[in-house]
Amino acid sequence: MGTTTNAWNNVYFAGSTYTITLSSDWNITGTVTFGNTSLLSFSAGANLFNPTGSISTLATGGTAGCTLPNSITIVNLTLAGLTGFNANTINITGNLNNNYVGAGAATTLISGTTLLNLTGTGTWNYSAGADGIIQSNIAINTSGTITISGTIRIQSNTITYTAGTVITTGSTLVLYSACTLNTGTMPWNDILFATNGSMAMTISSNLTLSGTFTIGGAATVSGAFNVYCNNCTINNSTSGAISVVVTMSQTVYVTNTLTFGFSSNGTGANGATFYVGGNLTLGTGGGANSGTSNIFLIGTGSITGNNFLGHPLTINTGGKITIPTSFTIVSTFVYTNGIVDAKNATLTCGVAASSQTLTNMHKIAWKTVTVVSTATLSMNQFFNGLPSKRTVIQPSS
Repeated sequence: MGTTTNAWNNVYFAGSTYTITLSSDWNITGTVTFGNTSLLSFSAGANLFNPTGSISTLATGGTAGCTLPNSITIVNLTLAGLTGFNANTINITGNLNNNYVGAGAATTLISGTTLLNLTGTGTWNYSAGADGIIQSNIAINTSGTITISGTIRIQSNTITYTAGTVITTGSTLVLYSACTLNTGTMPWNDILFATNGSMAMTISSNLTLSGTFTIGGAATVSGAFNVYCNNCTINNSTSGAISVVVTMSQTVYVTNTLTFGFSSNGTGANGATFYVGGNLTLGTGGGANSGTSNIFLIGTGSITGNNFLGHPLTINTGGKITIPTSFTIVSTFVYTNGIVDAKNATLTCGVAASSQTLTNMHKIAWKTVTVVSTATLSMNQFFNGLPSKRTVIQPSS
């Protein structure tokens, strides 16, 4: 194809397979549209496929796609149908739009080896009801502003942030299996990972959220970096008598609330360290929220819920921690500093544990302490209470 004289305006590939040989650069200033099953490739050569307007895919069935002979720079990429792009990079100076609406279940929308690089000022947008999953790698490297809007769904890819202003207010990033986030100080809003199953993700830099980091299922989060979030929820995908433990390797700084939710048999986390500036919310099914992850309460807040706590717990705060009327802990419990309001609380310890270490419990004025008769407690000093109101110590039976 020779196109040396004029730039083309709009080009539409109607459902077929095309292999094009360029005898000169192919300049397209308008919109390149891929029909239902349009598959485009190019014979080897030195000439460029050079669309500079926008690319869009149609919403009807089939899979459209293109193997790019070179990297291209366009304004907008709009995805309404299933698409695959391979090789090189698509630099997007405007918007990345997902308009694909499937049959009520998330479906792979765009895949392939092409890097989608957001380089300008625009919106990464999922329209109302859109549920397409992006599997292509995505980079944000701009001197402008990228606004992320709606519910973004990704799987088996990497998102990399290098530069630019990113606004994520009100958005949710949904991660499916085998995702990598390398986004550093870029502030995500909410992240929802692994709503079902044993999925894995990796963070290769610190991860920052202004909203809630929710991890469901028996997920694994790899990467020894820090996570900074307003809330963190370790949450089984469905309520029921299944114990679900997340495996993590991060230090997680939670400004507000750490929640272990759903599942009557409890959810928990192994391998992480949580620093919580507010509340610790346990499940309410009567199971155990257990794991090896250490929890440090460092702010002002409350412990709520009636599940047993099976994570090592330390209270070391300049604020005030309020204990619920019934609190059962089956792991190591250390008090270091701060005000602890336990005047109405019954502490139960030694449940499901042959031995348990409790440190500085004499500095907390418990209303009542219940000790399981078969347990062995290791304490630096016995329970005490206040001179005006001694703690009542009683066996479990």
